[in-house]
Formats: sequence, C-alpha cells, structure tokens
Amino acid sequence: MKKIIFYVFLLVIPAAIAFFGLNFAYKQTNYWKASFHNAERFNNVPDGIKLCNIGTSHGCWGFKWEDYPEYNAFNFAVSGQPYFMDLIMLKHFENKIEKDTIVLIPVSFHQIFNYWEESYVQTYHRFLSKNEYPFWNIETYLKTNLFSVISNGICPSFINILNDIPEEKVDRFYFDERWTKWLTEEEMKKLVDEHGAQWYLNNFNESSYQKNFDAVCKIVDFCYTHNWKPVFVTVPVYDYFYEAFEEMAPYIKKGFYKFSADLAEKYPEIPYWDYSHDEEFSPYIELFMDDDHLNLYGAEKFTARIIEDLKRADYLK
Repeated sequence: MKKIIFYVFLLVIPAAIAFFGLNFAYKQTNYWKASFHNAERFNNVPDGIKLCNIGTSHGCWGFKWEDYPEYNAFNFAVSGQPYFMDLIMLKHFENKIEKDTIVLIPVSFHQIFNYWEESYVQTYHRFLSKNEYPFWNIETYLKTNLFSVISNGICPSFINILNDIPEEKVDRFYFDERWTKWLTEEEMKKLVDEHGAQWYLNNFNESSYQKNFDAVCKIVDFCYTHNWKPVFVTVPVYDYFYEAFEEMAPYIKKGFYKFSADLAEKYPEIPYWDYSHDEEFSPYIELFMDDDHLNLYGAEKFTARIIEDLKRADYLK
C-alpha cells in the first residue's frame, strides 16, 4: 500500500507542478492579457483619472483615450455591460478617480429595453471580489484565475504560449482584426436587415425600461456624491441602421428618445450629446465595424470630437 501511495505521489506531484507551470506561463502571454476585451487593463488602472467613460460595447470601442495621455483618461466599458454593472465598476475604482472628473455615460439604443445579468462573467472574475460582483461563483473564479490555462482549452492555450501574439495586440482594437476593417454597403444592409432586426426582436423587454432608468439615476447620484461631472452621450451608428429602425423596431426608437427625454427632465443640468446620426460619422461606412459599432478609425475620430466638444463646453481646458 505504501508503495502505491509513493508511486501515486511520484506521478501526481510532477503533473501538478507541470500544470501550474503551464498555467503561470499562459497568464504571462500577451494573448491572455488581451482576452476578454483586454480585461488585463482593469488590473492596471492608473491613479488620478480625470476623464473616463462607462458603458457597453459602444463605449468599449467608441472611446480611444490612449491617444490622449495628457488627460489621464480611462475606459471602464465592457461589451454587454448593463447599467448596474457600470455603477459597480465606478465603485470598485472610485479611489482611482479624482474630484471633478468627467464621467461619460453612454445611452445606447439596445440598453433601454434590455437588462443583462451575467454577461462576460469571466471578465469580472479577474478583478472583482465576490462581495462586489453579484454573479460571482467559485467555479468561474477558479477557472479564470487559478486554472486559467483551461479557460480556452489546454491545447489552444499551449499553442498560445508557443506562438504568442505581438505585444501591440494587447489592445481591444488590435486583438480582433474586425475593428480595423469595415463592411461593403451590401454587407452592411444585409447585417441590418437580418441580424439587427432579429436582435432587437429577441431582446426586447419593456419591463427593463424602469430598471435601467433607475440604474442610471444611481450612477448620476454616485457621481454627484464624489463631485464628478456626468455627461450623457450616444455613440454614432451607421445611417442605414438608424433609418431602418423606423421600420424594424419603431417602439424601441420611440422608447429610446423617451428615455433620453426623461433623463433630461430629471437632470436638466447634465448635457446630453446625441451623436447617433451625426453627419460627421453616420454616413461613412469606413468608420464602422458593423451597423452600430465604430471601428478603430471611427473611435479615433469620435474621441477627438468628444474632446473638442468637452473643451467647447468648458469641461476640459
């Protein structure tokens, strides 16, 4: 019996050392750092933030503050991030954000009648604690952190260790080549007609309207408590997408403008900048990755416009 135990340990211990060594090596790769929309950036948030945004995918890929280091800005948006998670993000990083910081709060078409709950759980398990994240669970935590090499499959992860991506791809724009390209007019119209309409039909939930409105109000109140300056923003969408809304889902478009009007009535002192069909962006297909997301070039142009408008409104010097 002792010999059996000895041989088991002889096999298990080297295997465990090899596994954890592989796990450690994988977490040092640029691929791991870039995964989940560059979730590693949330472990390297700078101190003294003076300008930031929250939001879903429209915020994640709509703002590119990396080009403006002088503002010490940061992007807290995550694809599919609901408003209640925006608040959790701000609370988690509040010590990184200075007094009088400008907080851009995106108001997107798809957010009003949708209330995600467990979107991108692995992203949040990388930096939020179980006391902060309402959907935290031990299985996902272990898989994401202690056993991250299995999160993408051991074989693919091993390949990533041997053939890692370049350091410059540790970026939410360069990790996926879709964000540096754009569709043809025909492809874009097909996407809007087939995918766009179906998404809104499948995800429409009228009862989410009040939940989301209340969540935005909590964000604003939290900003005021910390002497931050909130600004409501709607990121540009492609012209055909905006126009097709009237036919595809008029109730959502109507609800969206009621939502923004209700916010304006409750907070008349907060600017609301609607770029959804702005002539500087919406007509130009080369600025969009798909029907309602800017690509790298659109984000660069839009970020420059936001900074210009913040200066014009005396929010930035």
